[in-house]
Amino acid sequence: MTSDPIEMWNLADYAPTAQRLEPVADTIIDTVTRALLPPAVAVDVGAGHGQLATRLAAGGYRTFAQEPSRRMRQVGEARTGTGVGWLATTAEETGLADASVDVATSSFALMFADPQRGPQEIARILRPHGLLVMTAWAPRGFLHRMTTAMLTVLPRMAAAPHLGWGDPSVAQARLEPYFHDIAVERHELPWRFASVTDGMAFYHHGSPAHAAAFAMAGDQRAALDARLRQHLHDDTSADGSIDTTTEYLLISARRGPTP
Repeated sequence: MTSDPIEMWNLADYAPTAQRLEPVADTIIDTVTRALLPPAVAVDVGAGHGQLATRLAAGGYRTFAQEPSRRMRQVGEARTGTGVGWLATTAEETGLADASVDVATSSFALMFADPQRGPQEIARILRPHGLLVMTAWAPRGFLHRMTTAMLTVLPRMAAAPHLGWGDPSVAQARLEPYFHDIAVERHELPWRFASVTDGMAFYHHGSPAHAAAFAMAGDQRAALDARLRQHLHDDTSADGSIDTTTEYLLISARRGPTP
């Protein structure tokens, strides 16, 4: 497995994952527009294929999209056109000026940044009382059960910092040094596969995170494959499909009054 966390996102086609997350982009946009109307400067952190950036730009926000993965960025640039300024930077070092942004969004991306440097960087680029809206996977629902299954094969994954964001108290503690008015909402996202075979195809070819886990597994790859397959079987309906939900947290916060 590559030791480069950015390269991880190039190990499989992200498009199937991005499609599943489209409803989350709508939820984030609803939260942003209720709190801050355009014109305003927005940045989507870990913009992926540009789902959020496209919506922000269409809504009248002057929009930047930060995405370190070249493969993802190329797809996003083609999708958004010239209406979005793409940044080949990281969440910990966005390259944006101090206090230059009114709202920062992130759909399951800032959670993968360093848990101290990521929030600190967002606080740096936000104007006083600027808005952060981000999401993180919660320890409940289909994806939590899947993660639990994977940990039986890859127990070292349990220490991954991104998993902590699913605990509201951890999210609060990570943001409190820089933000106020921190709010956490629980939401559910539909998660469906036509069959176990369909689900396994997604894990192997449509999810960079799973592709990275398989690479990490080494000689345990077959065991991981079997455990994921069993997990899918456990959630299968009588017709052979998987039709369930997974929970995520919508986290919003305001930058403190001083940069």
